[in-house]
Amino acid sequence: MRVLFDSCVYDLRNKGNVAMLQTAVNRIHDFWPEATLNVITSAPYLIRLYFPNARPVSEAGIDYWTENRNTFSVIFQRMPRLLLKLMLETREPLRQRVHRNKPELVISKTASLDIQNSPKSQVSDSESNRVSFSSFNPKTLEKMDLYIATGGHYLADHMNYQVLAVLDRLELATQFGMPTIMVSQGIGPIKDPRLCEKARSVLPKVDLFLIRENLEGPGILKDLGVDPSRVIVAGDDAVEMTYKQASRRMGKHIGLGFRVAPTTEATAAHMDVLRLVLREATAKYKCQLIGLPVSQSAHELDRKIIEHISTGSRLRRSFLQSLSNPSKVIKDTGLCRVVITGTYHTAVFALSQGIPVIGLVKSDHYHIKFTGLADQFKGGMEVFLLDDDNLHDKLLTAIDKAWKSAGELKPSLLQAAERQIKSGLDGYKRIYEIYTAKHETLE
Repeated sequence: MRVLFDSCVYDLRNKGNVAMLQTAVNRIHDFWPEATLNVITSAPYLIRLYFPNARPVSEAGIDYWTENRNTFSVIFQRMPRLLLKLMLETREPLRQRVHRNKPELVISKTASLDIQNSPKSQVSDSESNRVSFSSFNPKTLEKMDLYIATGGHYLADHMNYQVLAVLDRLELATQFGMPTIMVSQGIGPIKDPRLCEKARSVLPKVDLFLIRENLEGPGILKDLGVDPSRVIVAGDDAVEMTYKQASRRMGKHIGLGFRVAPTTEATAAHMDVLRLVLREATAKYKCQLIGLPVSQSAHELDRKIIEHISTGSRLRRSFLQSLSNPSKVIKDTGLCRVVITGTYHTAVFALSQGIPVIGLVKSDHYHIKFTGLADQFKGGMEVFLLDDDNLHDKLLTAIDKAWKSAGELKPSLLQAAERQIKSGLDGYKRIYEIYTAKHETLE
């Protein structure tokens, strides 16, 4: 049996995406231990680091493992794990920088904090990683037995170019007769005419959707022609990994996640307000500020944004933080009593450990993300608009409330995580049943 995992974002620099992908790969491996697991990536060496049981496949549909088997074997067998991790995590951003200097892939330099520019002037996630289906070898897909589009919030307008490529692959997979699945999906807004047309053509043929939230996703899929019986609200796949690592002790610090990117529409003015709030809050509670960067993709670079916001606060620093894997980010999150974030998976990593979250949004995209997540962890997350004129005072009040109620909230938030994990596992059992039924029919 051969399985192809398609995450739509292939650089493995976003640790939230990696956590979801790891969960999907591990769950499928549990059902089919002998299966050949293939993961589409632009970072083949990182695939071997994070997914030792998987084979990296390029965005063009080339099997990296077959092409470079001897090189992989020598590197992974002889080099110490820590040194290997440092080398590979450093290699990928350097490789991206070379590609980014090509004329067709010019990206605004978030790293230099050129954040005064309008987000709309920056190149979007989709354009910075543009993939067309025509570049993917159909023969590679034809050899597969199961196609799984793994977690992310890419069924949305902001990922137009990339999601169209995923939809093309989904469509071809259905033509080949294999089961097609989408797991840990965030959905919407979808208003772009071309994307709507393609989604209405392809998504009703997908065998099963496991989606993150219950507020927007089911309705959007129904409007696109998807049978509701094929949709399960299963939460985010990263919840399971986080819950398993959850610290049962109460944290003592304030965690911060933030991003300046077209998807968030956050600006320097928002960062200025947040800086003042955190300076006051960390002084009041005599605690440290713990940076919780999730993405080190070239167009996001959460760590640099967090450091910029943290001026004047006691920021807990780590030289290797930019090289952190999902487990390390989850562990750092567990040191917090309250988390303030403008990034989605920072919130997931907190709530799944029973830690209350204060979410900050501006874009419609992030409003869907955060309100849906807050609904999954009822009572554990307050969501505020970054453009609120009274944001400073509201945030201080919310931090105080969350700090005082953290101990009381923890058990109910952990129970919410348990419910989502069960729903997710039930959903993956459906994948097994769908594949088995279709395979028996073909025989």
